[in-house]
Amino acid sequence: MLNHGQGDKSLRMTKADPFYRRIGGLDHNEIEDGYFVSDVARGKVHFLNPTAAAVFELCDGAHDADAIASALAAAFGLAIPPKSDVEACLASLRDEGLIEAVR
Repeated sequence: MLNHGQGDKSLRMTKADPFYRRIGGLDHNEIEDGYFVSDVARGKVHFLNPTAAAVFELCDGAHDADAIASALAAAFGLAIPPKSDVEACLASLRDEGLIEAVR
């Protein structure tokens, strides 16, 4: 989106935050302490703690980092959405090949 400034403001471009979705072909199962995620194609398995599992579940292509942080704040009764923690978790899930950014 382009915003044309007035006065001393110059042309400014803003970028929308990406939404995140789980990678297809992963098998995930809820276990007592989180999720067990199996990536058969790459021969990897991952254990997600309950918070990472909640973030992973919210990666449905309809949530960005702000929306995920707000959902976690509501679910866990937090006064402030944990955006930096969510961003770190999203980066880790992305680095492990479990999610991807869309948009």
